Amino acid sequence: VMHWCVYGRYFVIANAIVSVYSFLVLFLPKESLLWKFVVVLDLMVTMLLTSSLSAAVAVAQVGKRGNANAGWLPICGQVPRFCDQITGALIAGLVALILYVFLLIFSIHSVVDPFLLRKS
Repeated sequence: VMHWCVYGRYFVIANAIVSVYSFLVLFLPKESLLWKFVVVLDLMVTMLLTSSLSAAVAVAQVGKRGNANAGWLPICGQVPRFCDQITGALIAGLVALILYVFLLIFSIHSVVDPFLLRKS
């Protein structure tokens, strides 16, 4: 049985990886041949953010509502400040995910140009 803290660590580590990756991409020259690869990496990073946010939300719901089948009681009544901090982190994670989806769409449009809108 995995401890609930593992999912919190996954959320934090995934967001750290995405932050470092995003920072490094800022320094990629415009003329680089790696931009098509960056689109693939952007897709992978978006999936990483989605999975980490999903895991964190699932664990947060168990913390908030408990699980009668497993005998886990809700904890937000005892530690409301902790639950507020978790809620804030999840909202920030959702905002980051939404921004990254827009970034992914922009990357696909800019690099791959799927609708062939550019005139040669």
